[in-house]
Amino acid sequence: MFFVNISKLRSKMEKNEASYLVVRFLRKSGVVHLFHMIQSEYKMKKLRGGAKPDFCSFYQTNKEKFYKLMNLLEDDFSKDTLQAVIKYRCTLNIHCLDSVYIATQYFLKDILPPTEGEGFVDGGAYIGDTANVFFKAYIGGYHYSYYAWEPDKFNRKRLKNKLKNKNIEIIPYGMWSSKDSLRFCAAATAGSGISEEGDSMISVNSIDQVHKNHSITFIKMDIEGAEVEALKGAVNIIQTQKPKLAISIYHKPEYKLYIRHHSDNESDTVLYATV
Repeated sequence: MFFVNISKLRSKMEKNEASYLVVRFLRKSGVVHLFHMIQSEYKMKKLRGGAKPDFCSFYQTNKEKFYKLMNLLEDDFSKDTLQAVIKYRCTLNIHCLDSVYIATQYFLKDILPPTEGEGFVDGGAYIGDTANVFFKAYIGGYHYSYYAWEPDKFNRKRLKNKLKNKNIEIIPYGMWSSKDSLRFCAAATAGSGISEEGDSMISVNSIDQVHKNHSITFIKMDIEGAEVEALKGAVNIIQTQKPKLAISIYHKPEYKLYIRHHSDNESDTVLYATV
């Protein structure tokens, strides 16, 4: 048994940040891992009697496409990671991920080293969790430009407060293939996203339009399913500037492709691409 002293936690962060810190504490303590074990066992019990997870059926139907993807990957660890994620999604046994889990997400210096004059596009900046890693563990003494895309006004307010002393430009749009207005689910969490069932409207725009006069060296996207449309809106910059990419669903022949997994559940499998 353990106890969390909320008053001490809140003395370190703003009051509305306390829940975020608690989640980090619980994850480090191993409790979140235990919850996933319980959840996975519950799911497996529900699936007994011949039923299979939806992904398993999808995988069986599309095996050839998965093999083609595996042959595009640059190193053996990427292939091992893909196989481990497939096995986990088919069995719901989280121990399938033990050998491929990597804590640091997006900024993997062994495959995506920092660049002098880095022009970083943070798609789905949330409240600055990616930015914290960028500044503390990645960019070092290099010069940089940081463009934080965050359409959720609640998240954007927290983002501004957290990074008010950093040299960043906040882009108040959702990433998309063109300039438009779309329905949006403003959950004030990392899960906020474009949705036909959304309770509000947001402005969206493309990377090619917003950054047409910028030097872009690194694009990260975690935008709750809008990645394909956002990539359509970044074709020109990708083709002409060939930035590093950290996007979970993208592959392009001239890029070297790597897969890494960054959680103890089905989320946060990322495809990295670099020339």
